[in-house]
Amino acid sequence: MRQQPNTSIEQFTIGYKALLDTEWIDDPANPIDHIKGFIGQGETIWLHPDHSGIGPVWQQARLVDKTLRFVHLHDFKKIA
Repeated sequence: MRQQPNTSIEQFTIGYKALLDTEWIDDPANPIDHIKGFIGQGETIWLHPDHSGIGPVWQQARLVDKTLRFVHLHDFKKIA
């Protein structure tokens, strides 16, 4: 799953907080050789409104550093 060409980072506006320390990856289509990092408990990410809470195991999200990565959505709770 790649970012659609017409999707901009500013469109990721639905906030979620990490329920625990969790991992992000850059490319779920390449599980052997991907870049990964960590999101701390309580940190906020943002999802695209058209894709919020749907899709495969990995969900594309905007991180605090304004990069688009993939996360496990079940590790997050929507901000009310």
